[in-house]
Amino acid sequence: MQFGNVDRISGTYFCMNMTMITLSSFLAAIVINMYIRGDRTNVVPPWLKRVKIILLYIIINTVCIHI
Repeated sequence: MQFGNVDRISGTYFCMNMTMITLSSFLAAIVINMYIRGDRTNVVPPWLKRVKIILLYIIINTVCIHI
């Protein structure tokens, strides 16, 4: 019996699990920061708005292409 396929599946599961944990931790930190800071912050810089729009464009196009 060969266990190569099991190693590949468990490795993929581990990588996907770590990716999801990292992403959820990062997003939770952003949400908590936004909740704590509230409306007391200054206006968002234009370059940051541009980066956000570009990233959303890339993510939406990537998801829509694979559906």
